[in-house]
Formats: sequence, C-alpha cells, structure tokens
Amino acid sequence: MMPEGVFVNFTRMVAVTALATALAVVPGTAEAAACAWKPVPLPMPAGAVQADATAADGVGGYVGTAEFAQSEQHIVRWNGSTTTDYGRVAGTFPNGLTAREVNRGGVIVGNASYVYSSVAFRSAGTTLARLPLPAGSTSSRANAINDRGDAVGWAVLPDRSRKAVLWPADRPDTVVELGGLPTGFVEAVDIDEDGTILVRHYNDQHNATSYKWRDGVATALRAPSGVKSAEATGIAAGRVSGTFVYQDDSRRAGLWDAAATPQVLPQGNRAESVNRGGLVVGVIDAGAVPILWRNAAVETVVRTSESLYLGKVGEDGTVPGHYMRQPNNRHSPVVLRCS
Repeated sequence: MMPEGVFVNFTRMVAVTALATALAVVPGTAEAAACAWKPVPLPMPAGAVQADATAADGVGGYVGTAEFAQSEQHIVRWNGSTTTDYGRVAGTFPNGLTAREVNRGGVIVGNASYVYSSVAFRSAGTTLARLPLPAGSTSSRANAINDRGDAVGWAVLPDRSRKAVLWPADRPDTVVELGGLPTGFVEAVDIDEDGTILVRHYNDQHNATSYKWRDGVATALRAPSGVKSAEATGIAAGRVSGTFVYQDDSRRAGLWDAAATPQVLPQGNRAESVNRGGLVVGVIDAGAVPILWRNAAVETVVRTSESLYLGKVGEDGTVPGHYMRQPNNRHSPVVLRCS
C-alpha cells in the first residue's frame, strides 16, 4: 500500500468544481429544500497554513487535518470556536495523515503514513495511539468507529491482499479478523451502531461485491440488474450508500434501504455517505457537483464559486469539508449546514 497523499487522497470526500460565481442551491425536485444549504467557515488552527475537516461527531464537533510549516500535519478537532491539536502518531511520517471518523465520545480513528504503508490509529485523550496489527500483516487502515467505540478497517498482508478487521472497544489491545468472507481484497469500510459492519470484496477484475457482516455471518447486498460492481461506502440505521457500476462502466449513485433493497438515486453518479436520518451525500460526475438526497429523493444540488470538498455526513445533518482557495490551492475548513 502506498502512503496516502498529502491533502489529496480523501476516499470519502466529494469534489466540487467551480460552476458559478456565487453559492447556488438548486432543488432537485419541484420543491426546494426547507432550508438553505451553505458552507460555514471553521477557524483555522493556530499556526496552520491550511486545514480540512473530514468527519463530524454528531454533536457539533468536527475533526480533520491541519498542515503547518515544512508540510507537517496534525490531527485537529473543532468544538465551537475551540480547536484542539492532537499532534501526530509517534514514529510516522510528518505528512500523509488523515482523520477518518470521530464518534460522539470524541474518539478519533484514522491513518498515518510510514514507508509505503499505512498505520491505523485511535485517539486516547489527545494522544494518537497505533492500533494493533493481525499476525503476519504489514500495514493497516482504520476507516470508521461507532459510538460504542468499535473501530473497523483492514490489514494488508505481504502479498498485498487485504483482510477486514475489527478493533473492539472492550478489548482495546485486540484486533479481530472478520470470518465468513471471501479472501483476497477485502475491506471493512463502515460500522453501524448495532455492530453491523459494511464490507467490500473486490475480485480479480476489480469489481466489488458488498456485504453486511454481523456476528460472523456475511450477507451479500443484491445489486440492480446490469450492475457489475456494487461499491458500498457507508452504513447508518441499516441503510447503505454506494455506487453502482454498470457493464458500460457508467456509474450511478445507489442506496440500499434497511431491508437491503437496492435503488438507484436520481441524478447522482456516486453516493459517499449516509446518516441515520436518511441524508445521503454524493456527487454528480459531470462537473463534480455535490448532491444531497433525503430518503432517496434529491434534497439539493450545491454549486460554489470555489472548489469545495465534502467529508462524511454527520448525524446532526451537517457535512464537514474544505474549500480549495486560489491562487495557491490552500485548504480552508468549512461545514455545510442547512439553516
């Protein structure tokens, strides 16, 4: 696994290209959203030259990465007007650092970089501690954490294959390999509050089958007709966001309801995350425009005069992210909220 790029490789983040001279909210149905969606600035951490926000704790706090002099990166958390600096993981590279998620208790999971590998971490207070590796693995990545504190991700073996893993909250020094899944390229990408883990398996043609995993049992998520790759991205209250890739390589945003029935979402090409209230964040590829759905109907399409990247939707209905400011492409943290 190559080290994650500096401020460029945010898997769950949604790119927004400049398409208008001012912020515009475009309703996707006959009715406009009940409120106006607007990016609201977050304070730049002291001494930082740029920063982005990637995840929300659901109670008004956000986490992300700040960059300082000599490109050194730190994990940071915003709580109102207060910013807390968590530093970086000891013994890792000074950059290539990402915060993937934070739970209501303020526990952060993410990844640091080190010599062509990734190091999964979980916060303990304001310290970033390495998560344990399964025997025989060389690298790890943490993707998500629920409010109980269970974290999920994957470990990489010497042959570059991946296995889905769980770091349980009640056994913080333990890593559990998920059984009952195919072998090869397997990733745990998210975890629901009831402990259901969302898993993707890629075959030799790089096409994905997605699963809900619970108590050792993996249940494949059915894809619509004509789909060759069903790439799940997030889970909340049983709903699953994702992307359907068709035989002609076209992409459509998708959602599985709590009964695991798949549906294609209108207008969008990718669905990146979902919260328990049914709010889904995604993107329209033509112009890389962000789109939000609520309960499978278009909530709004947002266009901005500057490039905007969005992270994982929070349970409070806000979406953290950052602007890419010109002329030097510096990142400026924001929260997209409806008010």
